Amino acid sequence: MRRAATAALALLAVVATTRCGPPAPMADPAAVLGDPAASSRRQMQAMYQLDATPGMPGHVDALRRAIAMPAYALDVRKAAFERLYELDPDALADQLALSLPRDPSRPWRDWACRRIGELKWQDPTPTLIRCWAVPLPAWVERDAPRVEPQALAAIYGEDRVSAVLLRELVEADPIVSANLRMRCWELLVGLGEQTTLQTLVEEREIGTRDPMLRDLRRVAAAFGVLPRTREEILWARRLCRPAEREHFEAVQAALGQLPAEIRSDLRMRDLAVAAATAETAPERLGMARGGLLALLEMRLEGREAGRFSADFEGYGAGERDERLGRAADDLDWSDLAALHLALDAMADAGVRAALFDLAERDQIDRTTEYGGMIDLDDSGRWAVVEFAPRSRGSDVRYEGSPALFEALATGVFHVHLHAQKFDNRKYAGPHLGDLQLADASGINGLVLAFVDSQTLNLDWYRHDRMVVDLGVVRRDGG
Repeated sequence: MRRAATAALALLAVVATTRCGPPAPMADPAAVLGDPAASSRRQMQAMYQLDATPGMPGHVDALRRAIAMPAYALDVRKAAFERLYELDPDALADQLALSLPRDPSRPWRDWACRRIGELKWQDPTPTLIRCWAVPLPAWVERDAPRVEPQALAAIYGEDRVSAVLLRELVEADPIVSANLRMRCWELLVGLGEQTTLQTLVEEREIGTRDPMLRDLRRVAAAFGVLPRTREEILWARRLCRPAEREHFEAVQAALGQLPAEIRSDLRMRDLAVAAATAETAPERLGMARGGLLALLEMRLEGREAGRFSADFEGYGAGERDERLGRAADDLDWSDLAALHLALDAMADAGVRAALFDLAERDQIDRTTEYGGMIDLDDSGRWAVVEFAPRSRGSDVRYEGSPALFEALATGVFHVHLHAQKFDNRKYAGPHLGDLQLADASGINGLVLAFVDSQTLNLDWYRHDRMVVDLGVVRRDGG
């Protein structure tokens, strides 16, 4: 027994010596660090070993790989950031520009942006702007502080953040950095700098190599509207294409019939609403807001409007009140005009047939939600235009394609289905992701959810989480 105990103690001593002694040198530490499947302990050991021979072949690439890939632990990525900043800051800036704005790890993004600010490092300024433009997850409070403007303030001063965005907007290459410039514009709107942007468009000398500002000047002069989001900028630019001349002129003619106080409060999404109203119900162009509201209340009678609403339990709120009466004070003329158009479209038998066909196919398909656009066709009739999703993989998500959002420059409604089952009333209405999309893009949205196999519930929504339940749509139109 004593001999067995002695042997056990000897074995423990050997194990302890093995664990406490220095690790054996790695034959290829760069390869170990570059392997996301290696343990964090091995990756850190590899970095320590590489510290002795900085710049050896594969060293920079391995550090970049650790920074780029979310598979690495946060501590490893932080350590790689610090080493690459000392070894090759240009390589670090390049890697951050490539990967940081799209990185799915919010803790990593927040840490990296904060660290850039602490270092007062100006080179990644465009990267900070692109990260800032990425919306927070839908369930995060919209007014939650963002680390990116805090980092810019740490670098340039708290009173210089807007100036930095304006500088990038004006000085960045109009072609190579077109998306960055649109993001700067979008963020400046969020900071309340619309007057600055108006002055920029109206008074700045715009060169021939700046088609974006040239198009925005034309839209502002013709319609009195300045885009607010990246999507709205793209819509404004599409309206300036020669192919859209007829629509451009139709919008001008429709707006000319509206009082000045209505025209001064329009957004890009309202231009198609005004043109469609002029084409299909011109008498409404002359109606005041109060008249449109009273008429809408009459039209909603008997439609079970407000009966069904989406359940937000578990997302910081219970059921929402989506009745017209709750939203009425916050609806402007163009909102009410859009609601009337939605009811007009649902009165068309062809639209109803197309929507139920879309919903039934959606109910079968477990890889995506279905959707597209509701708009007037070339004959002036309402029609559903289906757009395949940009990607698949979730039965509770419709990811609209770039082609859909481009078409919405002249289209009236973005539409999608909540049709996972025939009794889907728990999800009758837009959810957080849909509302976030409306904030980010500026769409007029419609969502239809199955109440039963013969009935769809219809909700309209826009930015600022505004939702109105327009009641039910029955297959037979009854």
